[in-house]
Amino acid sequence: MKLGFSEILVILVVAMLVIGPDKLPYFARNVGKTLQSFRKALNETTEEVREALDETMGDVIEPIKDVQKEVTGIQKELKSTVKEAFDPFADVTKETEAMAKDALNPMKDVKKDMEETAKEVESVLEEA
Repeated sequence: MKLGFSEILVILVVAMLVIGPDKLPYFARNVGKTLQSFRKALNETTEEVREALDETMGDVIEPIKDVQKEVTGIQKELKSTVKEAFDPFADVTKETEAMAKDALNPMKDVKKDMEETAKEVESVLEEA
């Protein structure tokens, strides 16, 4: 809450009327000291609460970090197990691909042979 100049002026006029001009400086000094001690007490309480929360949160966070590490380890083990389980299938897939390539290669060789024979026939026909 912010006070403008006019609000402060009204508060001072009312304080002068209620307290009196001779007691106003003494009263203002006491109000200032009271506000200062209130702020100090509030800051100390805030710091104590903050420290208590940090200590409590530390006690809560540590077990969570431990569980997170365990879950990460289990995840790595699971990935490794799944990879090992499917590795034989990967080998079978590679072997199948190699066999398919070998099966298609003779066809390519036959095609090359036919193209070469066709070229030879064309050259013989051109000579004749």
